[in-house]
Amino acid sequence: MKTLIYIISSPRSGSTLLANILGNSSGIFNVGELTSLNGFINQNSRQAIAFKNKCSCGSSFLDCSFWKPILARVCHSQKVGIKDIKTNILIPKSMAFRFIFLKKHLSNLKHQLINGDKAKNCAKHAFSVLDEVVTSSRSDTLVDSSKNILNLIAYTQFLPSDWNLKIIYIKRKPEATAYSVKKAGKRLRIKKYYSYFFNFIKCIHFNRLLKVYLQDVDHISISLEDLCTNFKDTEKALLDYLGDEIISKLCLDSNCRLRHDLGGSVSLNTLDKRIELKLNSGWQKKINIIEKIATRFVKILLRIQ
Repeated sequence: MKTLIYIISSPRSGSTLLANILGNSSGIFNVGELTSLNGFINQNSRQAIAFKNKCSCGSSFLDCSFWKPILARVCHSQKVGIKDIKTNILIPKSMAFRFIFLKKHLSNLKHQLINGDKAKNCAKHAFSVLDEVVTSSRSDTLVDSSKNILNLIAYTQFLPSDWNLKIIYIKRKPEATAYSVKKAGKRLRIKKYYSYFFNFIKCIHFNRLLKVYLQDVDHISISLEDLCTNFKDTEKALLDYLGDEIISKLCLDSNCRLRHDLGGSVSLNTLDKRIELKLNSGWQKKINIIEKIATRFVKILLRIQ
């Protein structure tokens, strides 16, 4: 039985960090963010451009000795062209008031995905790619840190019979996430992320939506804060959930294995030594008074701790 460890989170919440830690284990291969695959193929997504269309091994993605034969085999098995491999889902916004009517919005999402072809085709292509990654990496356990709820729904609804799905939900304080996304948005010149408050509301919405969906789905929930400051207890919880047959220890030391993960955090993508768990709390001093008041108001209104 093959296992996919799917990491779900808001952006800038530690998914890449956790994927790298899991990928250091000898029997686990870190794919990175599989939803970015099409962007790397077409060389037109923000993430592909940020990584200069390169795999983490340093080679051009389309010329990478690991990914090139995998894509060729997937094209052959699925009878599609390379640009028709779809491992992500794009759908139009389904509700104007989706931030308020969470359950209705989630119900519409599931209905739209399950009854349409997009989710089924996405899962079909994604697991075809993952099957080939298993063959090439010789690892039966893979990590995908795509953190996309649409893909999560597709994977849980259309999981192949020879795959086991383990879901890790990693959270971070929403105000820390909002500031980090704002900082990254300015660096990448993505104007819609310039607003701290917009990022904060979006993070709150995502976390609440995910909480509703995961109520009936087997998963484990951890926080970036606990991972960095209470590593031993967080490690024990993760190991208990994943099981000894998958992993027996979280390894912070690099396994010196040539990496081929896609996307993630640019600052972590060249990691080749011991991972240092440092919790950046500098955001607390950089949020202005108006942002602090707005944050407090929303948290009280929504009863968020």
